[in-house]
Amino acid sequence: MKGLLVKDFIMIKKHCMMLLPIGLLFFIISAVSQASSMYFAYYSAAIFSMLPITVMAYDEAHKWNKYEILLPIGRTKIVLEKYILLIIFIVPVVLIESIVLAVTCNLSISYTIGLISIMLFCGTIAPTVVLPIIFRFGYLKGRIINIIIISTMAVVINVISALNSSEGALVESEFEPSKYSFLIAVSAVILMTVSLLISVKVYKKREF
Repeated sequence: MKGLLVKDFIMIKKHCMMLLPIGLLFFIISAVSQASSMYFAYYSAAIFSMLPITVMAYDEAHKWNKYEILLPIGRTKIVLEKYILLIIFIVPVVLIESIVLAVTCNLSISYTIGLISIMLFCGTIAPTVVLPIIFRFGYLKGRIINIIIISTMAVVINVISALNSSEGALVESEFEPSKYSFLIAVSAVILMTVSLLISVKVYKKREF
């Protein structure tokens, strides 16, 4: 497991570093705009969460998956490692960005908790839906479905951003965390758990 994580971090350093400044740019725009548009904060979390999917695309391009299944680690651990990688990136990013926004935009604790919940959901919705498809069909065969899902994710983020904004309000009230923010966070955890179980099941049946 540790070896797989090290391999993925090397892949990210070599091939995926271009995603990091893009995600950082979206976050900076959100912070500079003084919370007038939380869309950029949501999308920043979503960009960082796509790193495991990007790594899997490069793995497939280099035929790594055919070699990986021959290693004495089992397919369950192979799948689990990708979800751990997602958590390693999305949780710190969501916490750091939420705290920075809370300070720069003078948000209250309740607003910050709501922001964390919604950013967590926005950061997990796409990869938890896409990963089972990739584990079943591979990145190339599932790319059309991936594009549809990622496009849908962008629409969902826009809707969430619109629902949590009030035109003409003061800085803090422009982000109004939903009273269902806790339910949203729990939904993200449940979605990730279900996604993991499905990925394990379909990957065990996949033939190379």
